[in-house]
Amino acid sequence: MKISSLTVFVFVIQAAYSNQAAPDPCCTAEQFQISFGGTVAQSIDDRPESIQEFFNGAFDFKSQRYGLDVYIHNYTDGTDMRYKVYQLINKGVEYIVLNSQCTEVPLQLPPSRCVPDSATYVTSFWLGDQALYLDDWKVKGSSAGFVGEVYSTTASKDCTPGPMNAVGTMDVQGQKVKFMSQGTYMNFTNSISDPDYWFVPPASCSNATQQVSESWVQPLHTLRRLRATNFFL
Repeated sequence: MKISSLTVFVFVIQAAYSNQAAPDPCCTAEQFQISFGGTVAQSIDDRPESIQEFFNGAFDFKSQRYGLDVYIHNYTDGTDMRYKVYQLINKGVEYIVLNSQCTEVPLQLPPSRCVPDSATYVTSFWLGDQALYLDDWKVKGSSAGFVGEVYSTTASKDCTPGPMNAVGTMDVQGQKVKFMSQGTYMNFTNSISDPDYWFVPPASCSNATQQVSESWVQPLHTLRRLRATNFFL
């Protein structure tokens, strides 16, 4: 399995706010729902890929329960994939439901609701006609198989996450996959409308398999990359 080189140009436009003191890393709400949409360019087996990814999610940091509805569209081969993730730290399990099949996967570290202390403040800027003031952060990542840099923005007033981009490599089945991703969070609400939908797995998960087949490589890789390159996932 050969990985071809992927040249990526990342442009970070910085606004000048020379008189502003750097803010401290912030934390968002303890319970919220949010959506995320983005694109990824990567290269595997000398084959470039362009992927659209989208999720809706609910995050309950009080009870350590997290749920995701994930949609992936591969522009290269035209395929679509939808699956659901239940990460129940309070019970020590994580499930992925794909095509009505429930698989128990290795439990990952829980999400974070905070900008990490290792983040470097870059700049702040207005979005729109002084409608929303955002802080831009940079983090050098070296976890969950990801090595690279992440730029992510948060609202100054309440730490709601906004646009992000990342560039680096991910380890996929022992191979280094170079990629660039960019996207944005949206539809943030500081409440969870239907906890049972997000945090109660289907009955099939009571007999979940632990055998991860070849068909699970793409969803697991996408989930790991999303988590590794987003502060709040």
